Amino acid sequence: MKVDVNVLQRPSVTRLFELFASCGFQLYVVGGCIRDTMLGLPFRDVDLATDATPKETIELADSANLVTSTAGAWFGTIEFRIGGDNLSVTTFRKEISTDGRWPEVEFGTTLNSDARRRDFTINAIYAGRNGTLIDPVGGVPDLHHRVLRFIGNPDRRIREDYLRAIRLFRLAAILCPSRFEIEKRGLVAVRNCDRSGLHRLSDYRIRNELQHILTAPQASRIMDVMARAGVLDVVLPGADPSHLPRLDALEMDNGIKPDLVRRIALLGGSRVGARLQLRRAEAQTLRRIDDAWKSASTVEEIAFRNDAHLALSVGLLRAASTGLDLPLDLVARCEWAEQQEFPVRASDLDADYHGRRIGLALKDMQRRWIDSGFRASRSELLNDAVQN
Repeated sequence: MKVDVNVLQRPSVTRLFELFASCGFQLYVVGGCIRDTMLGLPFRDVDLATDATPKETIELADSANLVTSTAGAWFGTIEFRIGGDNLSVTTFRKEISTDGRWPEVEFGTTLNSDARRRDFTINAIYAGRNGTLIDPVGGVPDLHHRVLRFIGNPDRRIREDYLRAIRLFRLAAILCPSRFEIEKRGLVAVRNCDRSGLHRLSDYRIRNELQHILTAPQASRIMDVMARAGVLDVVLPGADPSHLPRLDALEMDNGIKPDLVRRIALLGGSRVGARLQLRRAEAQTLRRIDDAWKSASTVEEIAFRNDAHLALSVGLLRAASTGLDLPLDLVARCEWAEQQEFPVRASDLDADYHGRRIGLALKDMQRRWIDSGFRASRSELLNDAVQN
C-alpha cells in the first residue's frame, strides 16, 4: 500500500533519505506525522527510524555537516535541525527490561521488533521514501476504523511505561474530533493497572500529557473517561470536572480557543494547579483569575484592571459554573474595556489634595468612573470631587 504523505516531500526529509541510502542504511518516517497526515491533520515534528546505530547516525551527520543533538543517544535518538525542521532519527530497538518508566534497550533489531515495542498501533505505521507503507501491527485498519489500541498486550505495555496509561488519553483527546474510540481492552488495562506505577511518574511528565488533554476542544469527554477509569484522581487529585462540559460547549459555540489556565481554574484553581508545575506566569494568571472570578466585579472592570483575555476567562467560568448564557458581545466588551483610560491624573487635583488624600480621591473617582460604564468625563469626576 502507498500513501501520498506530504512529509516525504520535505527537503529536509529527502536529504536524510538520500544520506542514509548512500551508505546502505534503511530509513523510514514513522509515528505521529504519518498518522496525522493520513487523517488530514497538521503535524509539527518528524520522527524517523533506521537500522543505523546512534554512532553511525552521528557519523553520517558529521560527514554531511548537519547540526545534531545527541541528548537522546542513550535511547537511540539523534535530533537533526535542517532548514527549520526538527527531525528525530531513532535506531530500531527493542526493550530488554524496564522499571516502569525508563527502558533498557537493545539496538540493531529489525523494523518488526521496533514496531512491537511502541505504544499504539496507529503510531507504528512506517513509510518508505516512495510512500510505501509498512504496517507490522495493524495500525492502518485501526486508523480507518478510528480505534485507539495498544500494541499487543495492554497490561504489558503499561507495565513497561506507566506514562502510557495517561498518554492513551492524551492521544484520545487529540483525535477526539476525528471520532476515535479507545479499545475496550486498553481501558480495562488502565483501570486495573498498578496505581503505584502512576504515582511514581514525575509531575513534569504528567503536566506534559495533561496540558494536551486540557487544551483539547472536547476535553470534558476525555476527562470523564479518565475519571471512570480511576486515573483522574491519581494524576490530578481534587479536580472537579463537573462543569467542564459546559465550558467546552461555550468555547465551541463562540469560537473561543481552549485555554490551559482557564480550565485549571474551573477544575479547582491553585489547589489543582500545584500538581501541574505551572510556570510562574501561569501561576500568577491562575491567582488573578481565581480572585477576579470570586469578586463582584464586572467583566469590563476585570478587563480594565487586568486584560481582555483574563476577563473573557472569568466570563466563561461564571457562565460555565452557573449555567447562565454567555453574552453574545462578551469578547467585544472585554476588548473595549481593556482599551479604556482613566481620564484623571494626580496633577488634575487642586492644592488642597496632598499625601494619602490624593490616592484616596483618585481611587474614589476611578470607582465612580467604572460604575458609570467608563463614560463619566474628567470634568464630571472633578466637579463631583469638589462637591463631596
